[in-house]
Amino acid sequence: NKFFSRRLMGEAMRQVKLPGIIGVLLVSGIAFFSAIIKLFEVRENYSAMVLYNFMDLNPYIMLVMYIFAPLMVMMLFGFMNRRKASDFYHSLAYSRLCMYISFLMAVIVWCVIIVASGSLVTVGITVFSHNIRLNAGTAVLTVLSAIAGCVLTMSVTVLAMTLTGTYLTNVITAFLILFVPRGIM
Repeated sequence: NKFFSRRLMGEAMRQVKLPGIIGVLLVSGIAFFSAIIKLFEVRENYSAMVLYNFMDLNPYIMLVMYIFAPLMVMMLFGFMNRRKASDFYHSLAYSRLCMYISFLMAVIVWCVIIVASGSLVTVGITVFSHNIRLNAGTAVLTVLSAIAGCVLTMSVTVLAMTLTGTYLTNVITAFLILFVPRGIM
């Protein structure tokens, strides 16, 4: 296909497997301990069931958006900062659009896996808890917001990588694009 390659996406997923697995373990572990701490607080302080929003139980789900999505994008598109690697990737039989879409789809899939793993841990703890109820509407909204935030930070990181030529300037430029408009408002 001219726009998307499953093999290229599979290779990209393999290339960012390490941060993906670390992200799953880190976000799931933080979700577990965060929900357990809330569970013990509720058992100690309240006698009735308490309704929580998803972000109250798992506020660190947004780590995916701020850390893992830009890291994986910088790993996959790092060839743009190295001459030999850039020559290699541009000599492949895939079009630039196909590489772009396939690489970004790999990052999106890893982000969805990381967010889903942390969310399932939180939901699992609340399902088996007798003291905590989870507002399901906020859970869905938070998961969708985290994935949308991942897409935003991915696009900003790719834009910064096309504008600059080193990792340090990539990070600084992406930071400026993301946060300066908010500071001006």
